[in-house]
Amino acid sequence: MKKLQQFNDWRDEFLIELSTILLLIGFIMGTIDLYVRGGFTVTIWYSLPWAAVQAVGIDGLFFAVWSRISKTAWQQGQRARLAGMLFVGIVLAIVATIINGVLGYQQITGIGDSLAAMEHLGISPLAFTWTRAILVVAVALLVQLFCRGKRTEIAKPAPETAPATPEIAGISGPKTEIHEILAGPGLLQLPAKPAISDEAILQFLAEHPEMKQKEIALRLAISESRISRLKKREMSA
Repeated sequence: MKKLQQFNDWRDEFLIELSTILLLIGFIMGTIDLYVRGGFTVTIWYSLPWAAVQAVGIDGLFFAVWSRISKTAWQQGQRARLAGMLFVGIVLAIVATIINGVLGYQQITGIGDSLAAMEHLGISPLAFTWTRAILVVAVALLVQLFCRGKRTEIAKPAPETAPATPEIAGISGPKTEIHEILAGPGLLQLPAKPAISDEAILQFLAEHPEMKQKEIALRLAISESRISRLKKREMSA
């Protein structure tokens, strides 16, 4: 069942793409016959290709168009597309109904001429001709504007750049990165978690008596008030 659904989806896309070629052939054939005035439209070699173009390029899109309608959400930005497809889908349904009615009447009555069958059914050949002509152009516009997949260029990913290392303010001398400060020679290696203990801070103070209190607070990521409190406690001990 899944493979059959995939085939139907492929068939719809194939007919949509194929219809553009067939409609182009049909337009060219009609324009040539109109300007040449050679009466090509009544010959069998013209009628058969024209009938194939109409059958596949127009009537063959019935399921493809309604499939697109059912799969497109009615939301902002899609309403114009849905309205166009809905119009073409309804006209396709009307024309399909007329054609099936004429064919059914011909089979029942044995009438071989489709035009005579249409007259017996009260269907105006003139109205049917204009409806069919409008449908051909509408389908061509619909396929080109809404149904065919738009090709967009794939944006190239931006080159990755290493994140900038924040600078530590208040330290004189050349700019130094955090990892160089915490991992420099003779300095205490401090884990990020858990928080540094009072004993480790006191040990750092004892090893680096020349460092200023603000610089120590920045390097150890602690507050200056904590350093002052530890110093007072150490002096009173």
